Parts: sequence; C-alpha cells; structure tokens
Amino acid sequence: MNLSSLFSKQKQRTVIIADDVGTIRMIVASVFRKVGFEIIEARNGEEVLVMVKAHPPDLIVLDLHMGIKDGITTINDLHQNERSRDIPIIVLSGDSSETMINKVLHMPGVVDYIIKDNLENVTSKLELHLQDIK
Repeated sequence: MNLSSLFSKQKQRTVIIADDVGTIRMIVASVFRKVGFEIIEARNGEEVLVMVKAHPPDLIVLDLHMGIKDGITTINDLHQNERSRDIPIIVLSGDSSETMINKVLHMPGVVDYIIKDNLENVTSKLELHLQDIK
C-alpha cells in the first residue's frame, strides 16, 4: 500500500510510535521527522489507545511484544473502535516466524510487517513507505 495517498499535504501528519525500547522509538521517530511528521511516543499498547483517543494519528508504528498490552491485542482494540479502525498500522517486530508474519499481515489495518533484524533494514523499509510523501 502506498501511504502517501492517505495523507493530505495541507496539515501536519502525526504518527504514534509504540515500542517498549526507547532506542527503537528514537530511530523510527528520526525517519518520520525527516518528512515533517509530528511524533507521539508510546511504550505499550495501553498508551497507544489513550493517545489515539486524545489525538487520532495518521499512522501507527507498533511493536508486537510490549508489556501491559501487546501489539496483537492493541490492533484488535483499535479495530473495534470506530474512530481508530481506519488508521494504518506498520508493525515492527523481532519475531520473524512466517506464521506470525502471515497472521499479522491479515489483521485489519496492518499495511506492513517489518522485522527488526537490523537498523538499516528498519529505516530503509520505513523510508520506502514515506518516499512519496516528501
């Protein structure tokens, strides 16, 4: 899916970046800042749900394995809410099993699954999604 078609060039776009590791949030945020996104950070799925209610984003980048509320549960909760069900989600995960990748890619709202195997892979795949937005 080409995410650029989802965004208006008129308003500042917002992304929620959810990962329990601060370094990952910082790296992902740097990619989105380059194209003018407002960054909102979350450490777990529960924080994502609170932030979505307060300030619905244009995009969510979501880790699967976080404390308090994991990514799978968060995706399901987002889909149940009429305000958040159409927000695109990019999943970032260290889980590279084909079973998990296939399961997540078939979940509502998920537009990509990026394996956190190395920094270059993560940033280059995120930049591919954003290259048309610049």
